[in-house]
Amino acid sequence: MTTVFPFKLVYRLLILAGLILCLWAVAASTRNSQQKDQFIPVVISNQLEAKKGVIPADLRCGTARLSAPNQLEDFRCVLKNNTQANISAAHTLYTVVYEQNGSLFRDSFSSVAEAFVHKDFKGTNKLIGPGNETSFGPPGPISYDNAVIKSVEIAIDYVEFEDGSFLGPNKQGSRIVAAMRTGAERYKQWLKVQTRQSANYLDTIASAVETKSLPSDLRFTDVNEEQGANAYRYRLRKLYQNSGPVEVKKLLDSN
Repeated sequence: MTTVFPFKLVYRLLILAGLILCLWAVAASTRNSQQKDQFIPVVISNQLEAKKGVIPADLRCGTARLSAPNQLEDFRCVLKNNTQANISAAHTLYTVVYEQNGSLFRDSFSSVAEAFVHKDFKGTNKLIGPGNETSFGPPGPISYDNAVIKSVEIAIDYVEFEDGSFLGPNKQGSRIVAAMRTGAERYKQWLKVQTRQSANYLDTIASAVETKSLPSDLRFTDVNEEQGANAYRYRLRKLYQNSGPVEVKKLLDSN
């Protein structure tokens, strides 16, 4: 007697086998991806001096993720305000230590949390209040040719409070923050001139705030000034979107 194996059952078994194969492939890919990433601790090389047993602005870090021995993908450190005053700016220096051709090298970067870019936005700037936090980290991946990253270090350099006082060694912080605020003021003055010279200031304001890049005739020799100008333009765009060009013009003419 001949037994006929149902075709539908064979079809279902083939589908099931295909699904199992796909799940295995995805799991293997995920496993390989996870195996490729490496994690190394971020070393805090300098904290602010404690006062009455409490660090005024406490820096805490997790781990740095490496997608390859020579490429740092990201890390995040958090600065917590343990005082009763508002923090208006903070600056950290982080360093990537890597080995290349048998020698160790140190590559340092700045990271700024600038909450008070310009007095025009004093009412809307989100200062780092008591008990609040802000984060620091690289803006994107960092890689080195034929190298192995050994460690990542970070140090507090400058913490500025709303009343103008500050803490920290201030190796670069106050200069960088001042340059950002200078760039913000330069952009404002440039836009004021443009609106005064224009026959239609509404179109001038719309074009300026919606353009993705800074004007070519507003040249910056300091990258921090350029960042400050972009920060002011970003805030001006929010005002434009929420309140319209007339309110922007009022702000430009107010001082």
